[in-house]
Amino acid sequence: MTHNDEPRQGHWPVAFRPFSLTSYAAPLGFLPGPCARVLIDGGLMVADGAALSMPCDGDLTERLEKARLLLLDAGLIGPRRGEMMPVRPSFDADPIAIIDRSAMRILGLWATKVHVNGLVNTGSDTPPDVWLSLRAAHSTAFPGYFDTLVAGGQPHDLDAATTAVKEAWEEAGIDATLMENARHIGDEPVCYVSRQGFHQELLSVYDLVLPRDWSPTCIDGEVESNTLVSMDELRSGLAGALDIKFGSHLVCQDVVTRHGT
Repeated sequence: MTHNDEPRQGHWPVAFRPFSLTSYAAPLGFLPGPCARVLIDGGLMVADGAALSMPCDGDLTERLEKARLLLLDAGLIGPRRGEMMPVRPSFDADPIAIIDRSAMRILGLWATKVHVNGLVNTGSDTPPDVWLSLRAAHSTAFPGYFDTLVAGGQPHDLDAATTAVKEAWEEAGIDATLMENARHIGDEPVCYVSRQGFHQELLSVYDLVLPRDWSPTCIDGEVESNTLVSMDELRSGLAGALDIKFGSHLVCQDVVTRHGT
């Protein structure tokens, strides 16, 4: 987390236990201790000394849904969100199951997060301005924090590029025609910890140059407002002047590196 996250979220040391599937050597996810105990007691995890595994006989999606229900009954996660996310054994592997988004973080599973940087040219010799989105107060995670212009998770039935188009419309009112100008910058796997759990994320990043007279319009209610900042203001925000969600913080750091000269 950034140093700004700590006073607002509380900062406690948390131990995570890696767990694997019996057919995969590498960990599938990482569980906080209390969650591991709930799933062990519920018969969905097996502890063998220090090792923790989830038997994958039968339907893995069904087993993960049972895990979600146990964690919900224990008060460790919120209710079903109705967004099914792919479950991958690594960031570059094909999906092996799906799971409701409400249980994704607490299980420490890999997720793909799409980010679209909204850039506005200011002149040939000056860096672009950058659009930021302020997350709505009712957001389930990091309300009141800043994001890139568009930031959203990839569901199980869309690829990253299609997710970018979908999220761009829902969060900023960017239509598909305008998104045709988006440029895929790259994908970066990262791991970090927040109060939601152990994050394993593939950040799929796009740049989109927007007209000076354009402004965002949130369609789905997940964004409270938008702010167009200069590159110097973005640098200041990254240094602590703004509360920026960690994944977006990483993406914005890259924007400054690539465009801030």
